[in-house]
Amino acid sequence: MTTPVLTTLAEILACPTDDRGWRTLPDGRRIRLGNDVALGDYAILGNNVSLGAYVTLGNDVYIGDNVNLGRDVHIRDRASIGNNVTLGAGITVGSDGRIGTAAGKVQP
Repeated sequence: MTTPVLTTLAEILACPTDDRGWRTLPDGRRIRLGNDVALGDYAILGNNVSLGAYVTLGNDVYIGDNVNLGRDVHIRDRASIGNNVTLGAGITVGSDGRIGTAAGKVQP
């Protein structure tokens, strides 16, 4: 398991994709982005995170390892998604919401 760290959209997009759409960041984390993904300030992403098309992450959001967010998922400010969570299309997690075990907040 990796220690999730702050991640910007620009940092992710700067990394090339493999044949399955995964991008490997300099620290070894793997992230896959769909079209028109938006990340708020201070997003913390784990390893093996897949964000479907039109996913939005609010400010100060924590996403654990092995997380799959389907199309049009919206994670509001200060929400946490724990490890090994899959959310289907169209789900919204409200501000300060928590889903999954160990849906803690790693302080930057």
